[in-house]
Amino acid sequence: MASYRSEEGPGEETYPSLSGLLDHEPNLEFDDSEWQAENVAEEGELAVYAETPVSECSVELSLEEAFGSMCPNIDDEEDRLEQVDEEDDYLDMAKHGIVELGGVDRLSRKVIVLTAARLPSNKGFDHNRFLRYLLFTLDKFVEEDYSLIYLHHGLNRDNKPPISWLWKAFRAFDRKYKKNLKALFLVHPTNFVKIVWGIFKPAISVKFGQEDDYLDMAKHGIVELGGVDRLSRKVIVLTAARLPSNKGFDHNRFLRYLLFTLDKFVEEDYSLIYLHHGLNRDNKPPISWLWKAFRAFDRKYKKNLKALFLVHPTNFVKIVWGIFKPAISVKFGRKIFYINYLEELEQYVQVSQLNIPKDVMEYDKNLKRRQQGNSQPETIVLPKTQQFGVSLEFIKGNTGLDIPPVLEYCTEYLEKPEALETEGLFRRCAVVSELKAAQEKFNLGETVEFGHNVHLAAVCVKTFLRELQEPLLTYDLFDDIVRIQRLPREDRVAAARTLVLDRLPEQNYKVLKVVLQLLAKVIERSDLNKMTSSNLAVVFGPCLCWSHSASASLASSGPINTFVDVLLSNRSAIFIL
Repeated sequence: MASYRSEEGPGEETYPSLSGLLDHEPNLEFDDSEWQAENVAEEGELAVYAETPVSECSVELSLEEAFGSMCPNIDDEEDRLEQVDEEDDYLDMAKHGIVELGGVDRLSRKVIVLTAARLPSNKGFDHNRFLRYLLFTLDKFVEEDYSLIYLHHGLNRDNKPPISWLWKAFRAFDRKYKKNLKALFLVHPTNFVKIVWGIFKPAISVKFGQEDDYLDMAKHGIVELGGVDRLSRKVIVLTAARLPSNKGFDHNRFLRYLLFTLDKFVEEDYSLIYLHHGLNRDNKPPISWLWKAFRAFDRKYKKNLKALFLVHPTNFVKIVWGIFKPAISVKFGRKIFYINYLEELEQYVQVSQLNIPKDVMEYDKNLKRRQQGNSQPETIVLPKTQQFGVSLEFIKGNTGLDIPPVLEYCTEYLEKPEALETEGLFRRCAVVSELKAAQEKFNLGETVEFGHNVHLAAVCVKTFLRELQEPLLTYDLFDDIVRIQRLPREDRVAAARTLVLDRLPEQNYKVLKVVLQLLAKVIERSDLNKMTSSNLAVVFGPCLCWSHSASASLASSGPINTFVDVLLSNRSAIFIL
């Protein structure tokens, strides 16, 4: 990590910076003489705080101790933050765009962006209400790992918050918000940031100040989130072709990064895909490291791993399997699948959503070509009742119905009170064999008896949407959907309404309306099923919208989820009843 040093001398305490590009102190965007004048009496104390080294353990100083008399006029009762009002929509604050969801980072963590340039003048601006709005926004994301980006440029004497308010905000940012915050990026820092850091530093634990983001590992793209599989389980993809040369590559750090990434998903069911092609003598890890990695992959990671797909296995994979086999339980062995061709993987995962390197795709084509020789591919004739893996036009052309029978049947079942009140509805997975059996029956036009298997019905809905030949929110809308997030919040509903009403095909519109009507009823019972609008947006984002390009779909998952959340939260304003 780069750092700033004071010009006082070589012994001066360093101040962290997240920009390795700055080799000089940038000019202040504002005159901070006013701030300094307010604190002349404490100038000596400020130097003490700025130079006090952080101990190697977590510092348990309260902010009052760290801040001393910097805020002598703050009364404890007045300083206590009012409870965030969950009924308040804070539209008066949201309109400024100071706090926005910025998609996901390279480790698939939600990113919240705070932009100082969008702070209005202090005159008439309620900073305490803004703090409540900030916490109200963060509350939606703090249950999972997330990152914060603070864009400092644009802060000036007119919109600079009082130092007393910064103290209050620091106190309000308690363990609830720090626990899953994995990175705080301070962009374009100035002397003011250094001063505030020096004041707060004694009250900041070493753990919070030095959280490892593994960006040096993430940049290679060896480990990536690959969307969801046919059962809506998260998919993690490991690509051997992206492993760099062993020279200078820290395999032990890579192992820590791999486990760090998996930690985000192991609490729920997930699948692993290992793309073996591209491993060679230059980037092949030592067998001793593979054994170390195998041992590190303990029950925490095995418990909810439902499938491990080894794609394009070679003799090396067989040799490693032979070495590790005595230590692999029979139960775990059943989770391993050998995939010779990518088309074999298609029955488990939609391959087009995976960010597979071109040389791996080319290798697969050549491998398949050699295997098939000059034989002609077999022509498959689908039954007219086919529901999964076809287009909406195919279904309507054969049934005469705008709403596919599978969707209508599952919706009718899921709208029952006992189904709507099921905890984790649409988030939980189903048994693979049961889903396949249900799909076969639907494709043959037969009736499926769900009984009390609510999650099977829910997964059928998601799988139907995900396996459409073109997404329900069509390819043509993809770029505009992604751009919605860049608009001011007050403009997003109108933009979403225009896309849905003016550009979505009529049949897609009707099907989307049925889906969102069902999800609206789910949200109404979120007190029991725990599925809020934002939770459902995360689940249904990848089922409703994706790009021709797998990498574009993955990189845009945050904006897509935001768009779906806009639809869910404003359904009555967007759809014609």
